[in-house]
Amino acid sequence: MDKKQRQISPFLYSSYTSSKGFSLLELLITLIISSIVLSVGVPSFIRIIERSEFRSELSLIHRTISMGHAKAALNGWTVALCPLNAANKCTNDWEQTLTLFEDRNRNQKKETNEPILYLLEANDDDRVMRKFSRNAPITFNPQGNAFGFNGTLTYCQNGRSTLGGTIIIANSGRVRLGEDKNNDGIVENSSGHNIDCNG
Repeated sequence: MDKKQRQISPFLYSSYTSSKGFSLLELLITLIISSIVLSVGVPSFIRIIERSEFRSELSLIHRTISMGHAKAALNGWTVALCPLNAANKCTNDWEQTLTLFEDRNRNQKKETNEPILYLLEANDDDRVMRKFSRNAPITFNPQGNAFGFNGTLTYCQNGRSTLGGTIIIANSGRVRLGEDKNNDGIVENSSGHNIDCNG
Protein backbone atom coordinates (compact mmCIF):
# COMPACT_ATOMS: atom_id res chain seq x y z
CA MET A 1 0.00 0.00 0.00
CA ASP A 2 2.81 2.37 0.97
CA LYS A 3 4.67 1.51 -2.21
CA LYS A 4 1.60 2.31 -4.29
CA GLN A 5 1.18 5.64 -2.54
CA ARG A 6 4.83 6.50 -3.19
CA GLN A 7 4.27 5.83 -6.90
CA ILE A 8 1.14 8.06 -7.14
CA SER A 9 2.24 10.92 -4.92
CA PRO A 10 4.81 12.45 -7.31
CA PHE A 11 2.19 12.49 -10.11
CA LEU A 12 -0.34 14.24 -7.91
CA TYR A 13 2.25 16.76 -6.75
CA SER A 14 3.40 17.45 -10.27
CA SER A 15 -0.22 17.88 -11.48
CA TYR A 16 -0.99 20.25 -8.60
CA THR A 17 2.04 22.47 -9.13
CA SER A 18 1.53 22.76 -12.90
CA SER A 19 -2.14 23.86 -12.61
CA LYS A 20 -1.53 26.79 -10.23
CA GLY A 21 -1.98 30.41 -11.57
CA PHE A 22 -2.04 31.91 -15.08
CA SER A 23 0.71 32.02 -17.62
CA LEU A 24 1.65 35.42 -19.01
CA LEU A 25 -0.08 34.61 -22.30
CA GLU A 26 -3.31 33.60 -20.54
CA LEU A 27 -3.25 36.79 -18.47
CA LEU A 28 -2.78 38.98 -21.57
CA ILE A 29 -5.64 37.26 -23.40
CA THR A 30 -7.91 37.70 -20.35
CA LEU A 31 -7.05 41.40 -20.12
CA ILE A 32 -7.67 41.95 -23.85
CA ILE A 33 -11.07 40.21 -23.71
CA SER A 34 -12.03 42.16 -20.54
CA SER A 35 -11.11 45.51 -22.11
CA ILE A 36 -13.16 44.71 -25.24
CA VAL A 37 -16.19 43.74 -23.15
CA LEU A 38 -15.87 46.90 -21.02
CA SER A 39 -15.41 49.22 -24.02
CA VAL A 40 -18.59 47.85 -25.59
CA GLY A 41 -20.66 47.27 -22.45
CA VAL A 42 -20.07 50.45 -20.40
CA PRO A 43 -21.29 52.96 -23.06
CA SER A 44 -24.38 50.81 -23.67
CA PHE A 45 -25.06 50.70 -19.94
CA ILE A 46 -24.68 54.49 -19.68
CA ARG A 47 -27.14 54.98 -22.56
CA ILE A 48 -29.66 52.70 -20.82
CA ILE A 49 -29.36 54.76 -17.61
CA GLU A 50 -29.74 58.05 -19.51
CA ARG A 51 -32.80 56.76 -21.34
CA SER A 52 -34.35 55.57 -18.08
CA GLU A 53 -33.74 58.94 -16.37
CA PHE A 54 -35.20 60.79 -19.36
CA ARG A 55 -38.37 58.67 -19.46
CA SER A 56 -38.83 59.01 -15.70
CA GLU A 57 -38.56 62.81 -15.77
CA LEU A 58 -40.79 63.21 -18.84
CA SER A 59 -43.38 60.96 -17.21
CA LEU A 60 -43.29 63.05 -14.01
CA ILE A 61 -43.93 66.27 -15.97
CA HIS A 62 -46.75 64.59 -17.90
CA ARG A 63 -48.37 63.36 -14.68
CA THR A 64 -48.08 66.82 -13.08
CA ILE A 65 -49.85 68.52 -16.01
CA SER A 66 -52.51 65.79 -16.06
CA MET A 67 -53.02 66.32 -12.33
CA GLY A 68 -53.68 70.01 -13.00
CA HIS A 69 -56.32 69.10 -15.56
CA ALA A 70 -58.00 66.65 -13.17
CA LYS A 71 -57.89 69.01 -10.15
CA ALA A 72 -59.45 71.87 -12.12
CA ALA A 73 -62.40 69.75 -13.21
CA LEU A 74 -62.75 68.08 -9.80
CA ASN A 75 -62.47 71.14 -7.53
CA GLY A 76 -64.13 73.69 -9.81
CA TRP A 77 -61.22 76.15 -9.73
CA THR A 78 -58.85 77.35 -12.42
CA VAL A 79 -55.50 75.58 -12.01
CA ALA A 80 -52.20 76.91 -13.36
CA LEU A 81 -48.74 75.42 -13.80
CA CYS A 82 -45.81 77.77 -14.24
CA PRO A 83 -42.45 78.90 -12.83
CA LEU A 84 -42.94 81.67 -10.25
CA ASN A 85 -40.71 84.67 -9.63
CA ALA A 86 -39.98 86.28 -6.23
CA ALA A 87 -43.36 88.08 -6.36
CA ASN A 88 -45.16 84.75 -7.00
CA LYS A 89 -46.07 85.76 -10.56
CA CYS A 90 -45.87 83.32 -13.45
CA THR A 91 -42.80 83.71 -15.66
CA ASN A 92 -41.61 81.92 -18.79
CA ASP A 93 -38.40 80.46 -17.33
CA TRP A 94 -39.51 76.84 -17.48
CA GLU A 95 -36.18 75.45 -16.29
CA GLN A 96 -36.95 76.78 -12.80
CA THR A 97 -39.16 75.05 -10.23
CA LEU A 98 -42.69 74.63 -11.61
CA THR A 99 -45.59 75.32 -9.27
CA LEU A 100 -49.03 73.79 -9.77
CA PHE A 101 -51.57 75.91 -7.88
CA GLU A 102 -55.22 76.96 -7.81
CA ASP A 103 -55.36 80.30 -9.65
CA ARG A 104 -58.79 81.18 -8.29
CA ASN A 105 -58.83 84.78 -9.53
CA ARG A 106 -57.13 83.86 -12.82
CA ASN A 107 -54.43 86.52 -12.52
CA GLN A 108 -51.48 84.16 -13.17
CA LYS A 109 -50.14 84.84 -9.68
CA LYS A 110 -50.19 82.60 -6.61
CA GLU A 111 -52.02 84.48 -3.87
CA THR A 112 -51.80 83.54 -0.19
CA ASN A 113 -55.27 81.92 -0.24
CA GLU A 114 -54.48 79.80 -3.30
CA PRO A 115 -53.11 76.36 -2.36
CA ILE A 116 -50.09 74.79 -4.00
CA LEU A 117 -51.03 71.39 -5.43
CA TYR A 118 -47.57 70.22 -6.46
CA LEU A 119 -43.98 71.44 -6.90
CA LEU A 120 -41.85 70.15 -9.74
CA GLU A 121 -38.30 70.96 -8.69
CA ALA A 122 -35.80 72.68 -10.97
CA ASN A 123 -33.08 70.50 -12.38
CA ASP A 124 -29.63 71.94 -11.64
CA ASP A 125 -28.08 70.00 -14.51
CA ASP A 126 -27.36 72.57 -17.24
CA ARG A 127 -27.70 69.80 -19.85
CA VAL A 128 -31.44 69.58 -19.15
CA MET A 129 -33.87 71.88 -20.96
CA ARG A 130 -37.57 72.58 -20.40
CA LYS A 131 -39.49 75.14 -22.45
CA PHE A 132 -43.11 75.95 -23.20
CA SER A 133 -44.22 77.12 -26.64
CA ARG A 134 -46.23 80.06 -25.27
CA ASN A 135 -45.40 82.99 -23.03
CA ALA A 136 -48.13 81.96 -20.59
CA PRO A 137 -48.75 79.41 -17.87
CA ILE A 138 -50.41 76.09 -18.59
CA THR A 139 -53.93 76.78 -17.34
CA PHE A 140 -57.06 74.66 -17.01
CA ASN A 141 -60.47 76.24 -16.33
CA PRO A 142 -63.09 74.63 -14.03
CA GLN A 143 -64.43 72.65 -16.99
CA GLY A 144 -60.95 71.18 -17.55
CA ASN A 145 -60.38 73.09 -20.80
CA ALA A 146 -57.11 74.81 -21.68
CA PHE A 147 -58.62 77.10 -24.28
CA GLY A 148 -56.20 79.97 -24.92
CA PHE A 149 -53.48 78.28 -22.85
CA ASN A 150 -52.84 75.26 -25.05
CA GLY A 151 -49.32 74.58 -26.25
CA THR A 152 -46.38 72.21 -26.22
CA LEU A 153 -43.91 71.69 -23.41
CA THR A 154 -40.56 70.35 -24.64
CA TYR A 155 -38.15 68.46 -22.39
CA CYS A 156 -34.61 67.57 -23.49
CA GLN A 157 -31.71 65.86 -21.77
CA ASN A 158 -28.01 66.29 -22.60
CA GLY A 159 -28.87 68.54 -25.56
CA ARG A 160 -29.77 65.49 -27.65
CA SER A 161 -32.97 65.31 -29.64
CA THR A 162 -32.93 61.52 -29.23
CA LEU A 163 -33.36 62.22 -25.49
CA GLY A 164 -36.13 64.74 -26.05
CA GLY A 165 -39.88 64.60 -25.74
CA THR A 166 -42.97 66.77 -25.86
CA ILE A 167 -46.14 67.07 -23.84
CA ILE A 168 -48.97 68.54 -25.89
CA ILE A 169 -51.87 70.34 -24.21
CA ALA A 170 -54.90 70.69 -26.50
CA ASN A 171 -57.60 73.37 -26.26
CA SER A 172 -59.95 70.71 -24.91
CA GLY A 173 -57.60 70.13 -22.00
CA ARG A 174 -56.37 66.77 -23.26
CA VAL A 175 -52.77 66.12 -22.25
CA ARG A 176 -50.70 63.71 -24.33
CA LEU A 177 -47.09 62.77 -25.00
CA GLY A 178 -45.65 63.61 -28.41
CA GLU A 179 -44.86 60.77 -30.79
CA ASP A 180 -42.14 59.77 -33.20
CA LYS A 181 -44.48 59.06 -36.10
CA ASN A 182 -41.80 58.75 -38.78
CA ASN A 183 -39.65 56.43 -36.60
CA ASP A 184 -36.44 58.43 -37.01
CA GLY A 185 -35.70 58.38 -33.28
CA ILE A 186 -36.79 62.00 -32.72
CA VAL A 187 -40.19 63.02 -31.35
CA GLU A 188 -42.23 65.55 -33.33
CA ASN A 189 -43.98 68.62 -31.97
CA SER A 190 -47.67 69.38 -32.48
CA SER A 191 -46.89 70.75 -35.97
CA GLY A 192 -45.26 67.48 -37.02
CA HIS A 193 -41.68 68.83 -37.06
CA ASN A 194 -38.79 67.21 -35.19
CA ILE A 195 -38.12 68.87 -31.86
CA ASP A 196 -35.01 71.01 -31.45
CA CYS A 197 -33.00 70.37 -28.28
CA ASN A 198 -30.34 72.99 -28.97
CA GLY A 199 -32.04 75.67 -26.90
